[in-house]
Amino acid sequence: AVPFFVLLSRDAKQRGLVLGAVALWLLLGRWFELLWFVVPSYEKSGLTLHALDVLTPLAVGGLWLWAFCGQLARYPPVPLHDPALSEASE
Repeated sequence: AVPFFVLLSRDAKQRGLVLGAVALWLLLGRWFELLWFVVPSYEKSGLTLHALDVLTPLAVGGLWLWAFCGQLARYPPVPLHDPALSEASE
């Protein structure tokens, strides 16, 4: 519920740092939720963490970020030579 209430504020949605913190909060919460549901079914002794539990999401996220940045370099999200761009950005 915390990210919902944080994002109700217009000021919070306009700050990149706040949005990044909320996104990180949601990603870590989702990771912990998956860990909470999956690990006890395999480990009878309780919750145990392995290095791959942390490294695998980081590796997959790194591969996704690499592919995303590669696409972003080839296809910019803003039209570069659009004559109406300066008017639209005002």
